[in-house]
Amino acid sequence: MALVNLSEAARLTQKSRMTIHRYIKSGKLSVIKGHDQLPLVDTSELIRVFGNIKLDVTPQTQQELHHVTPERQSIINMENDIKKLINEVQQLKETMKDIDEIKELVLRLEYKESNTLNPHSLEKKNKKKEAKKPEDDSDWPKEVKTTADITLRKKIRDKYRQGNL
Repeated sequence: MALVNLSEAARLTQKSRMTIHRYIKSGKLSVIKGHDQLPLVDTSELIRVFGNIKLDVTPQTQQELHHVTPERQSIINMENDIKKLINEVQQLKETMKDIDEIKELVLRLEYKESNTLNPHSLEKKNKKKEAKKPEDDSDWPKEVKTTADITLRKKIRDKYRQGNL
């Protein structure tokens, strides 16, 4: 026979839902759990316990049997949301793989300093490496003949103190 929920069982037997619940709790009426873990009653079980049941199946009551309750609809909506989230997570994982590949390519393409610089820039670089003291700087005036030489020496010293090699 057909399985019905507790509200429909109460309607078919013309009893209250509380009465149906009491019968279930006392063991007079057996139920099974549906796929959504809600209790369902077989109509043959209702006939066994309550006798004849009211079976006035009209098009309206058939619609009620197939009607989705708000609770069930919210569960369906949550299941759909979960499926969407799972799909988004999978897409994000694929995107992360792509990002990792791009990062690897960028690391390969990054500018690496090489010895193929023009000779003039290499010469300047070597001078800076060699010049550790202001006196070793190539612009340092060896002899002080004018105040301009003193001023130049002062500028070079300040440059080395500030770390602007």
